[in-house]
Amino acid sequence: MKSNQLLLLFDMIADAPEAIPRLRQFVLDLAVRGKLVEQNPDEEPASTLLKRVMIEKARFVKSGTIRKPRYFGEDEDLSQPFEIPDCWRWVRLDRVGAIIGGGTPSASDPHNFTDSGTGVPWLTPADLGGFLGTFISRGARDLSEKGLKISSATLMPTGTVLFTSRAPIGYVAIAANSISTNQGFKSIVPYISDCSRFIAITMKAFAPQIDANASGTTFKEVSGKIVAGIPFPLPPLAEQHRIVAKVDELMALCDRLEECLSTVIYMRRHFLDVVLRNALEQ
Repeated sequence: MKSNQLLLLFDMIADAPEAIPRLRQFVLDLAVRGKLVEQNPDEEPASTLLKRVMIEKARFVKSGTIRKPRYFGEDEDLSQPFEIPDCWRWVRLDRVGAIIGGGTPSASDPHNFTDSGTGVPWLTPADLGGFLGTFISRGARDLSEKGLKISSATLMPTGTVLFTSRAPIGYVAIAANSISTNQGFKSIVPYISDCSRFIAITMKAFAPQIDANASGTTFKEVSGKIVAGIPFPLPPLAEQHRIVAKVDELMALCDRLEECLSTVIYMRRHFLDVVLRNALEQ
């Protein structure tokens, strides 16, 4: 997709409610379907990338970077929600990264926590509320070393894709440094770090559907098993990089369109205020 095509779509729906969010979701949907950039038949296919992923996964486990992941099933059991290019592969999400939960130490012991920037970076879903960036380094407060040790929180590496799995479902960011989370996350530690940006794009694209299918009475939540089994459309690595660059370009354009739309709305309201005031004075 080119910028002028996005501008044409904007012109068609500019007066519709939630115009910009719809455009952003449209861009994400094209990205994960292989329709945002062209495929290059000379590039390493996803099937070869997947072999390298498996080698890195074994290295992660052997080095102790992650525990040996639970076995949830094979790719052959996956449903395929939509068509993808021939050089892509449908895989389970846990084939490309380890699914890691979080934890919270007892709040009754103040020594389990410390001021932000003075301990172990730690996030709650509230820290991502209103967060508009891609990379995040820490939340409103940190864990102490003691708090990390006695809780089920896990210190995850730079590049981890942080996905909120409850209260609410669907916030996405990437760890700018080693970080931990509370139990409101099911994060993805990519076996190949260069995949983190595309994984984040995919989780953003799938977030509305994941939320719609979540269960719960007090609040909705998705389990680690469900996140691990999400069908993931894996492109060649070189194409992932092109997709990320195009998404960044089009999202920046959406930002500018949002500013313009806000200005237009303000001017409309100002114009109506002036007209009404003049009418009342006559």
